[in-house]
Amino acid sequence: MFIHTSVLFVLCVFEAEGGMSDISSRLSELENIVKSQSSRIIHLEENVETLRQNNTQLGEIIEGQKEQLKSLERRGDQQRSDQQDNIVKELTRESRLLSANPGVTIVAFHARLSKKETPAKHHTIIFDVINTNSGNGYNKFSGVFTAPVDGIYVFSYTIVPECSSFGAFELVSNNQIQGVVFPEAASGCDYTGSSTVSVVELSQGDVTFVRTSPTYTPVGTIVSNGNMWTSFAGWRIGDRM
Repeated sequence: MFIHTSVLFVLCVFEAEGGMSDISSRLSELENIVKSQSSRIIHLEENVETLRQNNTQLGEIIEGQKEQLKSLERRGDQQRSDQQDNIVKELTRESRLLSANPGVTIVAFHARLSKKETPAKHHTIIFDVINTNSGNGYNKFSGVFTAPVDGIYVFSYTIVPECSSFGAFELVSNNQIQGVVFPEAASGCDYTGSSTVSVVELSQGDVTFVRTSPTYTPVGTIVSNGNMWTSFAGWRIGDRM
């Protein structure tokens, strides 16, 4: 009877110790799981914080880009405004130029002789090389300028006489003498040219040219070359009063 009771006691103790060991093992496993989950939670929280910081930075970048876009839009609006102002100013300027005669903005010409010439009395000088002819008023075949539009014009001409040459040369507008020069190289070969400037009021279609005097016979030759030009020029400076 005593032996049997001892055996039962030993069995109970063994079973109790085995059960405790299993519980401890499971508790240990649970602790490890909790630690692992805690570590993962901490890692996830760190990732969330990193993402939040990144989002904040992206938000700041986006706001900065928005400000840059607004600045560019303001600059673009200003540039467009400046361009429009410039266009308006240019159109206004062109309108003023065109107001006198639509289609004619600038009238100006400059022509010269291409070679020597020995003119007779009452002879039109034909300046046959054109350097400028805005408005197409000058005719290099006739030597005559025809005003394409009413206005006040300035004319200038230079006559260069050859050695021992001289004569009177007139600027004529509509049969009215507007200027006279008398170049003379009678005393030698100094090639001293003579020039004059005249201001003339013209109507559209009026003609102007340079000729020798109808009452004085010129002597010798006038010259025009690479060193000196016998030339004729004119340009419109404004409307008639």
